[in-house]
Amino acid sequence: METLPLRLSHPKDEGTLQTAKSLTYAALLTEEQLASLLDHLAPSFLMPVSGVLGPDEFFLGRDEFLRRYRDYLEASFSGSSIDGRGLTLLMTPAIEDAYAMEVRPGGYLIKALAPMIQIRAHDFIFSPEERAFHSSIHGSGAIPWGIQFSYPQIATDPKSGEVIEVLKSEACVCSPLFKKLTSWMRRETMPTPFLARGERKVATFRVGRESQEWAAGHGGLHKIGLTLWNKK
Repeated sequence: METLPLRLSHPKDEGTLQTAKSLTYAALLTEEQLASLLDHLAPSFLMPVSGVLGPDEFFLGRDEFLRRYRDYLEASFSGSSIDGRGLTLLMTPAIEDAYAMEVRPGGYLIKALAPMIQIRAHDFIFSPEERAFHSSIHGSGAIPWGIQFSYPQIATDPKSGEVIEVLKSEACVCSPLFKKLTSWMRRETMPTPFLARGERKVATFRVGRESQEWAAGHGGLHKIGLTLWNKK
């Protein structure tokens, strides 16, 4: 029998982790900035959660993640068709907080037993009528804008049902990692400043402080009448 990199189990034995009230940072980063962030958060593990995995696909390496992100950026800036599912991941320093559930012979889903940082591609739309940005919106007219990191503030223990304040609980070993991510985001990125039909609008999603000129070349912005407002 093949040895798996995660233990094999099932929700009927483990229970189901419930989470709520996530804190989220979404930012358009260059490949180099994402590499710097990953190095800042090392050591940690990346686990794909967008679909069924083979036994050798439970973990995504740093270089492969950066390659996928590079492809995503190139498609974003050129206006090409994008499939961001390859960026849907869980990040944790503790692989013992996850297990594999077999859903078909040789096919598995990764399940979390404790709160982890959730990663996914980020999109937004701008509503001219409301003069407002709507983040994490998919579908026609959505603009791909980097990557999103989320972490829950509330969780329910899968077995006991106890409600946990995640950032205050020493049992949640991913919380220090998210705090490191938060400090990096605040230091290296800023809320994105736009000009929308001559009006200054600042979005909650972010852009690298030193990469605004690069971000201004995003091909999707001009299609919806947005330009980046460089405050420097």
